[in-house]
Amino acid sequence: MTSQTALAIVLTVVALLLLDGSPSAVQGGTDGRIFTVDTTADNDTNSDPTCSLREAIKASNMGANYNGCVGQSNPGTDDDRIQFALGPGNPTINVAANLDAIVTPVVIDGATGGATRVVLHGPGQGEKGSGLVIYFGANGSRVLNLVINNFEVDGNPLLIYADNVRVAGNFIGTNADGTSAVPNRHGLRVEGDNARIGGTHGLTVTEACTGDCNLLSGNQQSGLDLAVGTGIVVEGNFIGTDVTGTNAIPNGDGVATQSVGAYIGTIGAGNLISGNLTGITVAAKTYIQGNLIGTDAAGTAAVPNETGIYMGSLSDQSVVGPGGAGNIISGNLTNGIATRGSSSITIAGNRIGTDINGTDPLPNGEVGVLLESTQFSLIGGTGLEQANVIAFNGREGIRVSDVQSFYIQMLHNSISANQLKGIEIDPGSNTDIVPPVILSADATHASGTTGAPHCVGSPCGVEVYSDSEDEGRTYEGSTLVDSNGEWTFNGPLSGPNITATATDDGGDTSEFSSPFSLLPPSPTPSPTPTLSPTPTVTPTATPTSTNSGTATPTTAPFQVAWGDHNCSGNVDLVDAILNIRYAASLPTDTGDCPEMGAGVDIGNATLNKWGDFDCNGIVNTMDGLGVLLFFAEFTVPSAPQCPDPGETVSIS
Repeated sequence: MTSQTALAIVLTVVALLLLDGSPSAVQGGTDGRIFTVDTTADNDTNSDPTCSLREAIKASNMGANYNGCVGQSNPGTDDDRIQFALGPGNPTINVAANLDAIVTPVVIDGATGGATRVVLHGPGQGEKGSGLVIYFGANGSRVLNLVINNFEVDGNPLLIYADNVRVAGNFIGTNADGTSAVPNRHGLRVEGDNARIGGTHGLTVTEACTGDCNLLSGNQQSGLDLAVGTGIVVEGNFIGTDVTGTNAIPNGDGVATQSVGAYIGTIGAGNLISGNLTGITVAAKTYIQGNLIGTDAAGTAAVPNETGIYMGSLSDQSVVGPGGAGNIISGNLTNGIATRGSSSITIAGNRIGTDINGTDPLPNGEVGVLLESTQFSLIGGTGLEQANVIAFNGREGIRVSDVQSFYIQMLHNSISANQLKGIEIDPGSNTDIVPPVILSADATHASGTTGAPHCVGSPCGVEVYSDSEDEGRTYEGSTLVDSNGEWTFNGPLSGPNITATATDDGGDTSEFSSPFSLLPPSPTPSPTPTLSPTPTVTPTATPTSTNSGTATPTTAPFQVAWGDHNCSGNVDLVDAILNIRYAASLPTDTGDCPEMGAGVDIGNATLNKWGDFDCNGIVNTMDGLGVLLFFAEFTVPSAPQCPDPGETVSIS
């Protein structure tokens, strides 16, 4: 306990004693009491017969009547209850300064007296103010159905020190409709044990935030900050979106956790965590299960975080996924998952770069799973329910980076259709294990070799995959390497290409091997018979045209949205990636469009290079950034001689 915390406790107790002048004033009866707030005024005066929220908190702390707050018996419980009689809709209490800390158990419910939620509107940029502070001694308190917003300075709209506190049905950082931001500086902060944030009552997957769902959006720093404490469960909330789960109302971090053993999502009751700078920032052992991270509430469209999950140096032993509780981590602007300085991480059973069904593309803009300075970790597992689907991402499916990354096992995953490699092992990473070589394969077996020193004279395993390209869409099975570094796999193979990975006894997994095609060889053509010479035909002379000018090609122009560099019909992440790849001198596939950098006439007698989004004469990474910003619905200015982003133009 810090000295500031201890001082605050002492001051709170002293204040309570002074309110009534005797220690007996803080003694409650055997039953709790109900205090009814009947005014929206934020007053504290004995000359007013009404009961304000500020006065009700003091009365509850005292366990006695205070000013206009006269308690009624709350039989069967020692806990007090603060309810409201302010009329229907969303009545607003303008909180001018810090409310007293709550130091005894209490239930505060805004869905009373005909209201949907009661709004606690803070002082904004003026005087520092905290909303509700659930202090030590208020164990078991509940905060229900409030809107808490506009606490923009250093105070917290809702701060929990007590244990076993429940928070459900609140909107923190938005307006009462849950459609736009009314920012707090911080969102909900938890420092006690065994808090439950959200719940399963009223939870309807893929629909709006109702029932126990907290809407934690629009806050300048974290929407939810799990600062310390153990045993915290966060389930069924919308974090970083509007109440419909289709539009972003960003927080800085959606969730930031330093709480050991916290559950972010549970089986069947995950959270929607989208639209934030970072979806989840992890700095302690954490279980992340069943969430939609970077998508809308239906899991079919992007509401991107910049990064889905970031796991830092204190996130050792964290688990992202398995046990039937995989996450959808898709649609994020950069990486789906990024780890740095972590150890013993498990990432299993997730869909990374696909929609909720695991079939349609919903790519992360860069790497599906990026592992930097990370050791002793597992991506996938030996059970089918542990396999990740990692597909369609804008760079690699998995990338293991820097020499401090080793003993990274990648097992059983379905990895396909990523823009670059399915698995990229940077030089020095995973002890430089080399991929196997496939020497032969047909529909019933495959065989090959593995490279020294990892798999010659040492036990190694080989996993065999089928794919249409050079990754590993379908896991076919595994086999062991013999002492000579050779291996054989017997079993049906679907192809059309076969690839393989090797994993050594230390737990380092290689990249995919070069693909081996199962397609049957082309038939040998029959010899062509020699034909008798055909008489030469003298052509009839073609009349000379009287037009002395140079002929103009008759290629018909076609229409495309400006920025749609591959003519797919959408200006999207793939178009941004094409710019970046071209600028890096990597191959680009522009489909039916002109090649990147090719000269084109954009229909107004202006020549330009295809891919030059800002029409400055060169195709570079800034064009990719412009496309990315337009895709993320930011306003992107255009040069005077350049079409507006997304404008339909004729290309010839």
